[in-house]
Amino acid sequence: MSNVLNTSKNAWIPCGKTLWILKLFDKGVVRVQLETKARSRSFWRSTCKHFGQTGNEQKENSDANFTKSNGTESICSDHKLSEAIRLSDQYIKENFEAALCYQLSRTAEWRDKAVSDKMIAYLVSMCRDNTKSKEELLPEVESLKERVIILGEEIRDVGSLKQGDVAAWLSVIQHGNKVSLAQ
Repeated sequence: MSNVLNTSKNAWIPCGKTLWILKLFDKGVVRVQLETKARSRSFWRSTCKHFGQTGNEQKENSDANFTKSNGTESICSDHKLSEAIRLSDQYIKENFEAALCYQLSRTAEWRDKAVSDKMIAYLVSMCRDNTKSKEELLPEVESLKERVIILGEEIRDVGSLKQGDVAAWLSVIQHGNKVSLAQ
């Protein structure tokens, strides 16, 4: 993890040992995943799944009817995770607006803001041992804040989570890891 932290200022999220993701909000997601081919060394492949057009395409195509297909674009492959992350960051900087690039940073102001009750209820609703919907959990948020949430070996007090924490944990959940809520 420190390798990625030293390479990138962005809030890359580890989803296990072989997958790193960077959510581009409503624009898409960049995935850097370890792949192994038969009889060859493993390598890190970076792809971008677009949910719409990139910032540069928005600048070049002011026609509101233009949208990029929701396809996956290959960014790079490298034997080093740090290089795949660096090239992915470069791709993002070249293909998306500066405002989005700032929001992806680990130091973006929004990441340290307090979490809304709705965000807490949504996160807890995604936990594997939960049977209630976000709407059913909303009235219980104050008691939920006194519980802990567990992701792998990481244990956090629900009440101490910030917006950046919740965004990261939701990304991890959406990309395959399971989260538990404990007393």
